[in-house]
This record gives sequence, structure tokens and C-alpha cells, in this order.
Amino acid sequence: MQAVDFTSVDFAKRLKRLLNNPTTIEEQYVNKKGKLAYSEAKLLRFSKLLAHLSGKSTIGFYTCESSGYSNLLGWDIDERFAEVRAKVIEALNRRKWSKGSFLTTGSDPERGKVILCIKPRIPQAVANRIAREIYDEVVAAFAETLYPLNPKNPKKFEYRPEGGMGGILRILGRKLRLDGSDGPLEQALDLNGKPSDLTYVRPVTIRYDLSETTVARKEPGQWVKARLKLSFSGNRKEAYHLISGFAYEALKKTKGDVDAAESIVTEWCGTMVDLSERDDAKKQFKNEREIRKAVQYAKDNPPRKRTAKADAEPRRQPLSEKSIANSRACRPYQALAEFVEAKGLNPHCFGKDYASLGALAGYSDGSAASKSADVAENFGVLFRLHQGARHRVGIEGTPTLWCLRCEGETLQAAYDDGIESDRFRQYVEKLGPARFRLVGGKKIRCSPEPVPDVLPAAA
Repeated sequence: MQAVDFTSVDFAKRLKRLLNNPTTIEEQYVNKKGKLAYSEAKLLRFSKLLAHLSGKSTIGFYTCESSGYSNLLGWDIDERFAEVRAKVIEALNRRKWSKGSFLTTGSDPERGKVILCIKPRIPQAVANRIAREIYDEVVAAFAETLYPLNPKNPKKFEYRPEGGMGGILRILGRKLRLDGSDGPLEQALDLNGKPSDLTYVRPVTIRYDLSETTVARKEPGQWVKARLKLSFSGNRKEAYHLISGFAYEALKKTKGDVDAAESIVTEWCGTMVDLSERDDAKKQFKNEREIRKAVQYAKDNPPRKRTAKADAEPRRQPLSEKSIANSRACRPYQALAEFVEAKGLNPHCFGKDYASLGALAGYSDGSAASKSADVAENFGVLFRLHQGARHRVGIEGTPTLWCLRCEGETLQAAYDDGIESDRFRQYVEKLGPARFRLVGGKKIRCSPEPVPDVLPAAA
């Protein structure tokens, strides 16, 4: 077997990625009293990581970020390493997390660590609970033996993260010695105890109850709940559009916390993997880098705020899900209502093409979304003010104009307000009159008349 170079740049990059790109470290040194100590917190630079792995300096990684999310879980074993690690591995196997774990040697054969790599980060409270549960299981496994572990001497067997910043964990490199001599460079091992470059490690996704996190979260929006119950037949591009929608929804629920939002979106995407029919879509939902990029883009590009004119008017509330008795009519309506609310648009006149509606509401394509919109229109919860224009070669299409009925109003009142908007007038001037009008609550096909007759008379 080819020897593993634990000081190489490639290995350092892989380790940093598996540890969830930790940002904060402390450097170990011998203080004036001749004791080992750690410096103040510093930002981790890649050059410092390389120096640590080669033994030129020694650093400890913060197991949690300042945002309150844990980068990893770890168990530090300072006696009977072979026996204790076996019990830790058994506990990980029971949870089916062994694929995300690796070992490290210590400063002597009786010492070492077990590291569990996770993706994405999880709340510190959750990580602390899980690490403690496995710790307790291992202690209990040795309780009835001739040589039980001594909980009163916790330095012999510890877990991370703890409180505060989760505690510091030195991973690989070499431990400083008070006599100034060089300790052995520690090695990364697979779960069989053989040196490994860690290419086999696949960080695990840990599910948890949202009530455990210290970040206040609300239940997903109605459209997300509906989407997570339906099969997905879209392609990779449509999957990314859905991930982007998830990102905006998660940021709204977590009040802009990127780490919390990424964790939520990853959970939702994990559900979508099982619901997806196409392999390219499944691959997209599993792509952690794309999820992270979508969340960051949503954070950097928040939905446009309502204008002063819109804020000056009473805020219209869309119909609740319970008030729409027809489930098929409710589905496109709620998707459009969520879109209007997120963007701060006028619910009586806004544009949306059928393909985008299909992605929002979870339909297989735009045609299915159009048929469902027919049902909603016949049920009287929405109306299509203008059909827009189809996309043609060399000519960009124009999305359909929609009008939603809101609480405390009739569809006719909503329609009358919508056709008075500037956007509707611009559509008529550019594309000609709409094919249908709403008169007395009834849908009527328009006869080919001059454009001015389509518009209502000025008040």
C-alpha cells in the first residue's frame, strides 16, 4: 500500500473540507510558567494548517462557529484507545454514521481521537446532545467490566462540542512537549486502524427536531409543505430553481441566518432526492455546493421591497388554504400567493409564466400548471388578466398577467382594480386586448375591438 503524505496540500484541502472549513483556531505554546497553553482565538489560514500538519506549529480547532453551529463531533481518548474507540465505532454504526468517521493516532499508542464529519453544520445544542449520548453509551458499556471508565476523571475520555464555543480539538499535527522534544506526527486512520488519505469519508447529514435549535424557526410555508409531498419530474435546471425558492423561504424563516437556512434547505433537498424521478435532478438536490451557493445568493439578493405607494395602501391578505375548498384550485393559488407575498407585488396584477408556476407549485411542466390554473379560475379564486405572448425564435415571450382574489373582496372587485393598473395598460398597448374579460363575475370572450374599448372608462 502506498504511504500517505499527511503534510501534502491535497490532504490539507481535503481535511479542511471534511471539518466544514473551520474559521477559528488557537495556537498551542509553552507559557512562562512552563505549562502548555493556547493563545487567543485566531482566524485559520491555510498556511497555518500546513504548518500544523507538518509539525512546525500546533493548533487546536474550534469545534463550533460563532453562529452557534457545530463543524464536527469528536471523542478524545487518552487511555485504552483500541478498546474505547471500538465502542465509539459501534455507537456510530448503530446510527449508520460510520461512513462519515475517521480516527487519528495520538502522542502515544494509548491515545487517539474519533472524528465524525457532518454536512451541513448542525446547531451546537444538537451536536452536544449527540456527542454526549455516544459518550454515555461508551461509559455504560465499560461499567460492568473489570476496568470501567472513570467519569470522575473526564480528561481520559472527552467529547466535543461542549459549551461556549464548543471546546478546542487538536486534530493531527503533533502535540507540544514541555521538554522541547518533538512528539510523533499523528496520522489519520480508517475505522480499521490503517493509515488513510480520507478519500472514503462521506460527511453524514444529521436529522434533528427543529425545537432543539436556539435559532427561532417557523414551519415551512404552505407551498414548501405541498412541494415536499409531491413527486418531482423536472430536470436539473428546474431542480436548481426549486432550490433557490427553498433558499428564500429558509432565510425568511431564520431571519437571515445563512447557516441555519443552509441546514434547512439541505433537509428539504434530502426529501426531494427521494421524490425526484430524474437522475440529474437527484444529483442537483444532493449538490451541497449548489445549495450553499443558492442560499448565499438569496442572502445577497433579497426580494424587492414594496414601494411607498403599495405600503400606503392597506395590505391585501391572500385567501387562506382552508377557505379554498377545491384542493386542485388551491394548489396554484397558494403558490402564486406565496410568490406575491415574497416579492411584495400587487396581487391584483402581476406577471408569471406557466413554467415558473409549475416549478413553484410542483407540477411536471407548464402545461399541467395551465390546466390547474383553469380549475382555479373556474372556482373563482383567480383570473388571468392577459394571456401575454408566447416565446418565439428571436422574440422573447411575455408572461401571463394574473389577478388573485384576496380576503374580504369579490373576484370582480379584484379584476376591476387589476385592469386599472399601469402594467395592464402597458400589456394592452404592446400586445393588444386580452382574450377574456370578467363582467358581472362571468368570464366573457372579447370580440376583436380597438384597444381603447378594452380599457375601462376613466373614473
